[in-house]
Amino acid sequence: MLAAAVVVAASVALSPPHLDGMIDILTEFEHVARENDNSRSIEKGYNASAEYVNHRLSMHNDVFSVVKQYFQVPVWTELEPPTLEISNGNMVIPLHRCDVNTGWQHYEQVCDYRSIRYGGNGTQTVTGNYVFVADPCNLLPTLNGRIAVTTLTSSCTYMDIVSNADKSGAVAVLLASASGPPPGGRIMDSATWNPTVVLPSIPTIGITATLRELILGVTSARIDLAVNQTITLETTYNILATTRLSRTDDTLMIGAHLDSVPAGPGINDNGSGSALILQMAVQLANALRGGMNTLKQTVRFAWWGAEEIGLMGSRYYVDQLVEHYPEELRSIEAYINFDMEAGANYIRMIYDGETAPNPEAVEGSVRITGMFAHAFDSAALSYGLTPLTGGSDFLPFILAGVPAGGLATGAGGVKSQQEQLEHGGYANAPLDPCYHAPCDTVANVNKRCLVECADAFSRVLIEFVADSGPAGVRRRTAVNSTTLAGLYKKHSHGFEMSCDGNDEVDPAARQTSHDREL
Repeated sequence: MLAAAVVVAASVALSPPHLDGMIDILTEFEHVARENDNSRSIEKGYNASAEYVNHRLSMHNDVFSVVKQYFQVPVWTELEPPTLEISNGNMVIPLHRCDVNTGWQHYEQVCDYRSIRYGGNGTQTVTGNYVFVADPCNLLPTLNGRIAVTTLTSSCTYMDIVSNADKSGAVAVLLASASGPPPGGRIMDSATWNPTVVLPSIPTIGITATLRELILGVTSARIDLAVNQTITLETTYNILATTRLSRTDDTLMIGAHLDSVPAGPGINDNGSGSALILQMAVQLANALRGGMNTLKQTVRFAWWGAEEIGLMGSRYYVDQLVEHYPEELRSIEAYINFDMEAGANYIRMIYDGETAPNPEAVEGSVRITGMFAHAFDSAALSYGLTPLTGGSDFLPFILAGVPAGGLATGAGGVKSQQEQLEHGGYANAPLDPCYHAPCDTVANVNKRCLVECADAFSRVLIEFVADSGPAGVRRRTAVNSTTLAGLYKKHSHGFEMSCDGNDEVDPAARQTSHDREL
């Protein structure tokens, strides 16, 4: 039987989010996806998902002040896969495109080239000769309508490389990896992008280092390539629900991203986190209305848009506070994040405060890690630790100096044999076999996992809002826009992890609950 007891701390009593309520919300999210090409992404079903959340919150306007925070994001859509042909006279070199898609499975195979997201706008066909560019990070010589062939480097970004080629007159870019498979990243840098940034429009395709060497070995190589994709500027929004009649100088923020990827309905990723905090918000409203003591601090729930494009919604929220409302930013005691709370082959994972990439946020984040560890210990449940370095909406808060923490249960990473012994489930199998796939439906949700995460969340929430409250969780100093922008750029990979399908950290970075004392 899946059940959780009422948690009591000080003068506050509050039940964990009810499973039936969370499943009802997830069922509605799946219905939204079905009506929108099986997706709740920004360009498909996100708005309908957000309107549903807004409708549920509107029933509690006496408890919550609810606002929509609008912002703009660049949305890339590939209408057809790219094509690439290398020829020398009458000889055509056979090439294989990556990412063959059969049903919901993406098969890895030996391949030569692939799309790079935001690598061109429109239907474009290019034929021409190439120029090899040894140093793509600096101003390039005039390329006079030729195709730039160059190599990805850690010295500058995708955006830097393609922009330099575009400004130098290149008609396309073939961007090679230093070794191994072709790069499959993106040109738009979500850590630094804003609506004034002009993205290069020339087509860009990722190729292997082997193919680069082959091209360079053919002195008169002719290159034919085509892309069919669009980049549009879309307006979307976050939803913020803040408790009324509570202190304005002390705020606990709780958030989850509401959008999915275009390829699937995103019921675990991240309908599960969104449903968990929505059901908690509803129950908190009912408890306050029913006589529960006034909260000792403000509680603000957030449903973020465009996380899958690179943490765009949470970054916009933090940016607005830093630039226009610094006192409100200073009032945030902590941010608690929930991203994928019901993985089929799950590990209960607590974000590890010691890995917070901003020293200002480490002490408080470690305290939050300990609170969740105590919650699982109290329920006699195992848990692991996962880094706070990127891949979800905690990152902008941490870089702004706000302590953060929360729970995750795993994405596409594979569970090791040691992790299977520690946490159960299946070794050598994905933590979520339907990660970023069409099968991420309600049937993919592990109800026991969802209940266990909900119970831990309620214990931590009550510890925050109880009269005694936790000690040692508080941001320390202010941050300005210039400093924050520098931190964003330094940690840009953490913003990219979410949308590149790499928000699962390397298993070697995960730790079991016994690896150190919490």
